[in-house]
Amino acid sequence: MGVEIQDASLAKVPELPVPDAYRTTDAEMAAALMSIGHKFVRIEEKKDRNGRKTVFVFEHKKVRTDLTKWLNGELQVDPRLLLNNLSDLKNLVHNKDFE
Repeated sequence: MGVEIQDASLAKVPELPVPDAYRTTDAEMAAALMSIGHKFVRIEEKKDRNGRKTVFVFEHKKVRTDLTKWLNGELQVDPRLLLNNLSDLKNLVHNKDFE
């Protein structure tokens, strides 16, 4: 079962600063971080010259070590949990209430 997200309308909550937050636009990496217990904080929208991008925000507690493992193909993740978390993130991104 995927990670339960308490409030699917996160965009309606005022954005509070997250000290030393880790941000990524990589949904698969975000799902992997969720799967190994990193705290997902919110989704932000980033605009650049190529259009809009979705940014996944996490608390920055010991993320660097796990990112290194991810990039080196050494991160151990339950595949079912990874897919469930990826599905949860995609649902949040495409949720009409989020926009």
